[in-house]
Amino acid sequence: MKALHYVGGALCVAASILISNAVLTFSAMPDCGPDVGAPACPGSVNLAAGEMVAGCLILVVGAIMTIGIGLLVALVSAGIYSLVRAILGPGGLFSSAGIVGAGFLALSVLIVIIGLPYGRILAARRVGMASSKRRAEGVITDVWNTGETYNDDVEVRLTIEYRRADNTTGHAVHNEVASPRNMPRRGDRVTVLYDPAGDEGMIELIGLAPAPNPMIVDAGPQDAVPPDELVAALDRLAALHRDGALTATEFDRAKRRLLGAG
Repeated sequence: MKALHYVGGALCVAASILISNAVLTFSAMPDCGPDVGAPACPGSVNLAAGEMVAGCLILVVGAIMTIGIGLLVALVSAGIYSLVRAILGPGGLFSSAGIVGAGFLALSVLIVIIGLPYGRILAARRVGMASSKRRAEGVITDVWNTGETYNDDVEVRLTIEYRRADNTTGHAVHNEVASPRNMPRRGDRVTVLYDPAGDEGMIELIGLAPAPNPMIVDAGPQDAVPPDELVAALDRLAALHRDGALTATEFDRAKRRLLGAG
């Protein structure tokens, strides 16, 4: 997902350069066109129009890939690019390029000022929603592959059954990206957060404990768990203990079992 955002940001920067070139060309161009007595427009106007159209199309794609942040990136990039051209040009910062660059930067600052209160409101709503959620213990009843992959990881869809605070049973479907080496299985215990006043099927997975594996539980010295798998399993147990999914007794028993001490 991060790689997608980086690509979108790069597209927005490229779009800002095309749009800046077009705007600078139009701003430096005298009045021209098909009107009587007006001079014919040079070929650079057609090129600038093409740059404007291409830049806008690329900007739309980049903004979608960056969830809208690319628009602000494009404005800042366009402002910096125009100011650099103004500094390197004969007119300096007071040229048309400098004015265009200052306009792009001013617009980006205005967007930040206007959007900041809305960002705070959304953040406050998220905090309020998080505080209203309840913790529950559940178990995975079904696992299937969605077919989506992220680098070496695989997205799986989990069917989870959990016990709500009113002692009723809740059911939910949750998508999780997991490593093939630590793939969730049927019977794995999970700790979830759910909203009592919201959709029963909407949950947040905050902990996963693998189901008991007889091959590991009964392993003797000759069947020792590989070191990398042992470290990963201990880390998962420690995280579950910190989150309150495992009591101290359960944590110690599971750790001794993994280490072959009981």
